[in-house]
Amino acid sequence: MPKGYITYQEFLKRFDGGGLRPVYLFQGPERFLIEEALEHVKNALIQADAADFNFNKFSAKDVEIGTVLDQAQTMPFLSKHRLIVLTNVHELAAATQKALIPYLDDPNITTCLILIAEKLDSRTKFAQTLKKKAEIVQFWKLFENEVPRWITTSAKQYGYSMSTPTAKELMEFVGNDLRQLDNELQKIIAYTSTPEITSQIVHQVVGDIRERDVFELVDAVGRGNTIAALKILNQLLIEGEQPLKILAMVIRQFRLLWKLKATLVEQKGVSARQLAGQIGVSPRNVEQLQKQIRRFSQVQLKNGMKRLYDVDRGLKSSGGSPKILLEDLIIDLCVPAS
Repeated sequence: MPKGYITYQEFLKRFDGGGLRPVYLFQGPERFLIEEALEHVKNALIQADAADFNFNKFSAKDVEIGTVLDQAQTMPFLSKHRLIVLTNVHELAAATQKALIPYLDDPNITTCLILIAEKLDSRTKFAQTLKKKAEIVQFWKLFENEVPRWITTSAKQYGYSMSTPTAKELMEFVGNDLRQLDNELQKIIAYTSTPEITSQIVHQVVGDIRERDVFELVDAVGRGNTIAALKILNQLLIEGEQPLKILAMVIRQFRLLWKLKATLVEQKGVSARQLAGQIGVSPRNVEQLQKQIRRFSQVQLKNGMKRLYDVDRGLKSSGGSPKILLEDLIIDLCVPAS
């Protein structure tokens, strides 16, 4: 059986190929991609100087459905198309949904009506009519392994190039929230004077502040200074850092320490520059890591990595408080391994 919907990428391919439909349902949890798709449609259909006459965006929370239908039936002015967007469609009352069905059965072909919902009850006549009459586009959250490609594609759309390894570094610093990633990309673009976004630029613009905070956090853990470590953690949370992002940065730091420790055990007399090449960081960072690594035994690093991954699973699957999970983690990491 057909799945009844298309993905965002499939939508872009059809839309850019000229396959415009009069009614769409944009559905799913990834709000940033929905907003990106709306902007794409608007730019393609409506010239900027005609937008005031041919573009309307309404929320189902505070608009009379008759107003939406009147606008959808109105012919475009100085444009081939009108674009009408109705958000929060999942909050429409059953009677209001019913009032939309006649329009769905016979839409104005010069209007593109885009309905946006988190999720609709597929058992309703409204949802079943949409399945027959509209193009349903599903906006899922990206899997982690899909995010670097999204970053490089976004950079390209802004007119810049970025390698996949550099995109992965940016994701390690920022996390996988697309809105935050886009904000950081825009900061990088405002900073850089070259068409290529390099690893060095990412570290300079995004990484330095975060690395310093996390370095201080891990350093406090290495000293066994629970109070200092918890203070830094709570400051990061107060400043709006996402728990998963904080954890990802700590995991990255512990992973680097583990790699450095293993390399130093196997090889004696290795220069900072050689170490930098082997573990994938700058010589300056190696010097910082060498100072920090003295505070950790291999047993502490091994136990720490295990504990970090346990909390990673907990943050992604449990309904517990992320703050408490992270605080418990920090306390455990600060206690020396027996």
